[in-house]
Amino acid sequence: MCGQCDGIHISAVQMQDGVIESRLFLDHDRLIYTTELDIRHSTLFAASAELHRLNAIYANIKLFLDVADTSPARLVVCDTQWMTAGLSKEQFDVFLRSAIESKLELLELLSNLHFLDILSEEEVEISSDVIH
Repeated sequence: MCGQCDGIHISAVQMQDGVIESRLFLDHDRLIYTTELDIRHSTLFAASAELHRLNAIYANIKLFLDVADTSPARLVVCDTQWMTAGLSKEQFDVFLRSAIESKLELLELLSNLHFLDILSEEEVEISSDVIH
């Protein structure tokens, strides 16, 4: 568990470029696995136009934009597993593995479309020079 929130961070996804946070939450009778992606401001309209197609391609996850005046634009990717009738370890493993695979595949697609706000290697070198 995270000391800052009530979630479990999924490092296999959270360590990827463009990912702000990737967390699994237990909420009453369901598991909610959310991943927040940093979307480039210049691609908001294109990303919004792609949401319908992406939601159709990735049937097990739902995507939506979170745009606020006080924070950077984010694409939220959410997956839910209901547990009202119980959940076996095997079912949990299938849920989590499927969600991680879908999110990693989606990250690659969004990166290829240049939707994600990812620093280039040059920008990373410049920013690390400024810090030190």
